[in-house]
Amino acid sequence: MEERKKPKDTATFRKPKMRKPAQFLKSVVNNPGGDTPETYAENKVEGVSKALWEARPSVSLQNHLGGRMKQEALAKKAKEGEAVSKKLGEKLAKLGKALGEAAKKFVASLAEGGILPIAILLIILLLFASLMSVASESGETEELVMVAKSQVGNVGGKPYWSWYGYKEHVEWCACFVSWCGNQCGYLETERLPKFAGCEQGALWFQERGCFLPGGVEPQPGMLVFFDWEKDGNDGQPDHVGIVTEVKENTFCTVEGNVDDECRQKVYSVDNPAILGFGVVRKWETIVFE
Repeated sequence: MEERKKPKDTATFRKPKMRKPAQFLKSVVNNPGGDTPETYAENKVEGVSKALWEARPSVSLQNHLGGRMKQEALAKKAKEGEAVSKKLGEKLAKLGKALGEAAKKFVASLAEGGILPIAILLIILLLFASLMSVASESGETEELVMVAKSQVGNVGGKPYWSWYGYKEHVEWCACFVSWCGNQCGYLETERLPKFAGCEQGALWFQERGCFLPGGVEPQPGMLVFFDWEKDGNDGQPDHVGIVTEVKENTFCTVEGNVDDECRQKVYSVDNPAILGFGVVRKWETIVFE
């Protein structure tokens, strides 16, 4: 019987290169399949890349999540705007009512003559000026509040005291307030001073008639000065922060150097440690007895 010949192998045979024993053992440990290190590395990279690609969120999911986050942010902004508008509307309603009553008295006093109509007219003008100032109040110091809130969580205060010019760590509550004001351009427009000491800052507002005593209801954007010594009876400011929100008989602040951190805090309006408030508005002068 004729013996069949085996078909010739058309594939090119390559003699494997001889490797040193150490290299061979290393390749066997890392590549149990017997692949060369180069081939093994390429397969690994390709496998990881494929796994990452398959695990990626779909484009529709990304758009959904991005749109949802945007909607939540817009809803939050709208809610904050509604609260501000409501409070502003209440102020305008009160001033409008007072202005209407003063106008009625003015008309009634015209028949009597004398200086009474003139006095009532002056009151009307003052009420009207207050009405206009409150109407323009919305957003006047909103930027300062936003900058202060964005810094909550800072530890050590280095961005603030180093900006002021100090090379080493110092008590930095006033530096923080000044830094926030500088970010808003308030130092250039003299809405608030650049100060590192609380006494210096409080005196600046007092000299300009823009300082309100403790016990009054503040407004967002005002500076609050605290007197920790003897529950406010010392008369000297020891700490300062920025008022960010006002609720019923309470107000919220952002303060630097609270246990060496930037934090949010809440106080009652009648807190005895509150020395007073600095009004951060160049165009308005507040006089009190």
